[in-house]
Amino acid sequence: MKLRALQTRDVKQEISELWRAMNSGFKSVKTGRESEANVKALLQERFQALTIEVENLIAYDKTWQTKVADQAKEIIERKIKINQNPSNCSTASICLTPYLPCGFGCYIHSIEWVMSLSLFLNKVVVVDQSTSHYTTNVTNDPFQPMSPCQSQNYTKEVFSNMKCTLEECKFIKSTKQNVTCTKFVFINKDLVPRPSGLKPRYLTQQFWNRLYSFHGNPKAWITGHHIRYILRPKPFMEDIIQQAENTVNFAQPIVGIHIRRTDKLTLEEENARFISLQQYLPHVDQWYDKYDLSQRRKNITIPTERRIYLATDDPSVWEETKE
Repeated sequence: MKLRALQTRDVKQEISELWRAMNSGFKSVKTGRESEANVKALLQERFQALTIEVENLIAYDKTWQTKVADQAKEIIERKIKINQNPSNCSTASICLTPYLPCGFGCYIHSIEWVMSLSLFLNKVVVVDQSTSHYTTNVTNDPFQPMSPCQSQNYTKEVFSNMKCTLEECKFIKSTKQNVTCTKFVFINKDLVPRPSGLKPRYLTQQFWNRLYSFHGNPKAWITGHHIRYILRPKPFMEDIIQQAENTVNFAQPIVGIHIRRTDKLTLEEENARFISLQQYLPHVDQWYDKYDLSQRRKNITIPTERRIYLATDDPSVWEETKE
């Protein structure tokens, strides 16, 4: 508690220093004694110093937050495993879902959404492999099957067709009893924008609040665990991933940039705009500037090699790196 109190005092001190720097900087720019660029750089450093002290203060909660996160992870993984691995597939309730006519990422988002819904309905998610427009079973060849029930020869005729266009599914509200009691449900889902912070229906509010205690975006955390289950690689795929990782210098620190283009820019419904690589770089510099400042505060003066891991679906981005 004493160390936390001292760290809190440091945060308060940095807030005061930032306020004084702002007042002094504004006066210097107004009188012409300092350029706007110099003052901006000074204020940015003071802001980064404050951020470092706040992060140091937050770190005092890391031990118990890690423990709560591990417990939550175990609960979610166990629930998914039980739901997807019934003792008898012939008597299990099934949610059958098709592949949407879109790319791989879209596939996975759709299946993840159905998984969240199936955990609420207590039904096993099975993907209709016949609906894939890829030449192979994209989720079954490189990745482990969603469920042992995936190998059952279900015919679509036995499934009740339920169309759902929003996470707050109207059919659940109006026909919940029918849906939960129906053994076979076919979910034809259309992807539409969803509220980012919406709590999955199968989670209690108490559990949701627990997630908030260690993560600022619980929905992203939950979604990550759903997708982690969906994309469990088979051994041969695990080897491919490991070999690819070995070819990359992942020495720390390293900043990752994901530049998404292609259909994100061409499809009208995506409503996305072009962002050049150069527009990302100031944010990279700011991260490394803050990292260097934190190192200097620890009396570490070794220069930092500024690495970037660039992930993109557009090969032309590599040409931008040469500019």
